[in-house]
Amino acid sequence: MFLLSVGFDNYVVASRVTAVVGCSSAPIRRMIQEYRTNGRLLDATQGRRMRALLLLDGGYLVASALTPETLVRRLSRPGTVDPESGE
Repeated sequence: MFLLSVGFDNYVVASRVTAVVGCSSAPIRRMIQEYRTNGRLLDATQGRRMRALLLLDGGYLVASALTPETLVRRLSRPGTVDPESGE
């Protein structure tokens, strides 16, 4: 199990991420509001500006202050954090 750092000591299981998107378009903003009202938005921005969203396979949306490019780069590098190996 590999964990993906989404910023500020917040992590998600990398294999559960199905999409990484920017959050500047109107349809994405509507989706954020829908997930927020349904209680499925996990805010990992620590009060910073939201720059990327991660859609998880369990139907949750994770908001991150990191850019989508940074998150994709971290996803493409397997083994970012592996708690089972003790690193």
